[in-house]
Amino acid sequence: MPPQELTDARPPEKLFDVRRWLRQPSRRRPIAVFLLVFGAAAIFSGGHSYSIDEETYLANLRAAVHFERTIEQLPPPGAQYLVVFDKDGGLTSFYGVGTVVFAIPAYAAGKAAAFTVGDPWKEMVLRLIYFGNGAVMLALTAALLVCIGLELGVRQRSATLVALTYATGTYAFAHSKTGFSETLTALFLTVAVLQLLRSRLRPEWLTRHVVGIGLALGAACMMRASALVFVAPFAIAVAWWAPDTRRVKAILYLGLGLAAPIALVALNNWWRFGNPLDTGYPTLRYNVPVYEGLFGLFLSSGKGLFWFAPLTLVAVLVVRSAWGTSRSLVALAATCIALNAATFARFNDWNGGNTFGPRYMIIVLPFFAVVVLAAAKQTAVDRAVAGSWILGGVTTIGGALVYFNAVYAANFTQLAIAANPTYPAGQADWGGIHNLLNFTPRFSQIVMHMRALPDVARNFRDTSFSNPPLHLFEGDMRGQLSLYQSELRLDTWWGYWIEVGAPKWVLLLLIVPIAAVYFGIRLVREGPERPGAI
Repeated sequence: MPPQELTDARPPEKLFDVRRWLRQPSRRRPIAVFLLVFGAAAIFSGGHSYSIDEETYLANLRAAVHFERTIEQLPPPGAQYLVVFDKDGGLTSFYGVGTVVFAIPAYAAGKAAAFTVGDPWKEMVLRLIYFGNGAVMLALTAALLVCIGLELGVRQRSATLVALTYATGTYAFAHSKTGFSETLTALFLTVAVLQLLRSRLRPEWLTRHVVGIGLALGAACMMRASALVFVAPFAIAVAWWAPDTRRVKAILYLGLGLAAPIALVALNNWWRFGNPLDTGYPTLRYNVPVYEGLFGLFLSSGKGLFWFAPLTLVAVLVVRSAWGTSRSLVALAATCIALNAATFARFNDWNGGNTFGPRYMIIVLPFFAVVVLAAAKQTAVDRAVAGSWILGGVTTIGGALVYFNAVYAANFTQLAIAANPTYPAGQADWGGIHNLLNFTPRFSQIVMHMRALPDVARNFRDTSFSNPPLHLFEGDMRGQLSLYQSELRLDTWWGYWIEVGAPKWVLLLLIVPIAAVYFGIRLVREGPERPGAI
């Protein structure tokens, strides 16, 4: 072969070149955001449950993997679950079947990892991975928001900034530490929005994307029955965007996608309660004035969405620009937000309990980010978003570092006295305490958590490797991990492992999220390759 031919010869192309695939910005940025968010959330993960609800999720999953529906209550001081009677008179869970189905991978990974340690640490390792699943869900949602921004034609920088602000500059970051159903429901709704956009921009792929919308909405309904309120707005959007000749077919395909998840919900209802339409959910009280609930969800000092997620205020300010860019998308987002708020505004527990921020509004928080992305196509919103990121990071850091039940316990006496001066001689005024938490600024969660940080740092500093504090987890470990209300401490899984004298090799797991952050930063910093570069 002549020398010249050797010079011009090129190696055969690989079937799948990872480096070449990653050089495409539309693929690199979502992966970078996923790595950054996952790494940050995994570092701050608590590794334990945060409420009796999550204990019920896990107990229900343990039973379901053995094809049992009955949950056995643990005797005190073990966990007491939220259960109802099944069709045979046994105790079972009334939570959505999605809390079982979509948690199986994390549970299986936790069970496998637990084989590497001895008793009594197996349960802690399982929970570390099982309850760390929220970090993955949050990271996936942020990555999908980047994809939505790129579909809308938003600059990579702006799409990345909005996604990172949503994930780490709102209370979604602190909420991802919990095992509640809202984070995963928000992920499925974000998937539905992305599929809707793609069905509009790629009419030749209308069928697969509309079926995907139905599957995503159905998966959301598997997590929470309240997600049914989103089906109608998405159906209207599909009909609006579909070509006239394919409108009926598009609605049929949407129903086809919904069919399998809804059938699974009905099957679960029949298995547990003997009726496909009976969810088993106990009777709920809807006796709060709607104006009080709406004010509480959006503006109250203790649970107001604008305080816990300043990005939502940016969305309100730029909604006019977003409307000029994509009216139908903004209308969909606004409708879903309004329906969700209306669903929970009159609910007796509209605030979501002691969880950090308005728990039920996590479901629609990605829709606010979508509005900002729609505005970013024609308006410079980077500075406003960056400002909300900084402000939101400050307000959410307390929720990420301190277990909210520990903060509540530490302030209980002060709350009880403020609500009822006769305390402790008389009984605590629970209604007055909740009003203080929700509507009194100095008892706001943000204020109390920030005020607790010096004590948290001091207590963690004083912890000794050789003399770990006793009684961190009293009694049965399965029950008490969710009821940890000792003195204020750093609410991270590795902090707990240090304090209880657990096997130190588990701390090597920190390498995984740290590496994720490192490679995420590298991908973000790498600019697009020049045209034609290989």
